[in-house]
Amino acid sequence: MSKEISPTGKGLGIFINCDFLPGHHWMSFACWYSIDKNLPDAKIVVAYKRAEPKWDLFHWTRKCKIQLMAYVQEPAWDVFGGQFSIVVLPPHSLAIRSYNQKNVGPTDVKDNAFSTFVSYPNACGGFNTARWIDKLGAPFYKAVRRFGTSDCTADEIKVLELWERMCPLFSSM
Repeated sequence: MSKEISPTGKGLGIFINCDFLPGHHWMSFACWYSIDKNLPDAKIVVAYKRAEPKWDLFHWTRKCKIQLMAYVQEPAWDVFGGQFSIVVLPPHSLAIRSYNQKNVGPTDVKDNAFSTFVSYPNACGGFNTARWIDKLGAPFYKAVRRFGTSDCTADEIKVLELWERMCPLFSSM
């Protein structure tokens, strides 16, 4: 990262790079929500690989005023015009703290590393990503109680708490 980035994300452009899948719909929402809460000055674009629409996905971006970009081969990473340092995140990532230039991440949530972004590619506490990847519903409701385990890392608890806090907003979309 060459440009100066503030702890609140000023100077940071973030792409949430998705596929057109139900799981990526709710995961990208969670990613956006976490960035909005922990890096409120970052600029965000949700990019998804164009696919045959089977569902109405990513409609939350219109309501939250987030740029949505479809691409066929490669996304146009230069959409920010070179004004920002860019981070490309998979949809199963969350910002769990302010910007930490020493460890941006994403690191696996189970590693409990002190990084800005964590990811849960396989699991978070008792949550199993594979069981939810094709569901239109989201696992946010009572996430701490449902997926919290005695061996959860502090970062896993942060993810589950974020999910619980975002549940009413996601449900209203």
